[in-house]
Amino acid sequence: MAYDWTEHNYHGDSRVINARKQREFNNGFDMKHMTFTFEVNDGESDETTVHTLPAKFEVCPTCEGRGKHVNPSIDAGGISEDDEFWQDDHDEEGYSLYHNGFYDVTCYTCGGRNVVPTIDRDRANESTLAIWDGRCADDAGFDHICRSELLMGA
Repeated sequence: MAYDWTEHNYHGDSRVINARKQREFNNGFDMKHMTFTFEVNDGESDETTVHTLPAKFEVCPTCEGRGKHVNPSIDAGGISEDDEFWQDDHDEEGYSLYHNGFYDVTCYTCGGRNVVPTIDRDRANESTLAIWDGRCADDAGFDHICRSELLMGA
């Protein structure tokens, strides 16, 4: 399998992507009512429909509840113990610093709170959930196109 260099950059790093998506989600999140509200444009007119889904808190998927992670500017995609980075330099001090949290930052996704709001799929209306899932799929496709263009210098 060929090395996928497109995922090993700051903007392709899951910590950066997760944080951006969570900020977008938080714009529609109402903690008082534990709901998430989003709008959908019908694509043909200027009309938008407002939808609401129940929300709940889950352990942050980025930091796994630790409240921090390695700064993606340092490792963009992660450095494993088998990585040539460590083997080439035989840098025991750098290895120790990396694995002992020296390069950690407050989690970009949860802001150190260990949990993030998310849709409560068990309580959600199925048709509203299908609309949301369709919008997420559309957004993912658009994000892929934007990352591809960025990599090509656009």
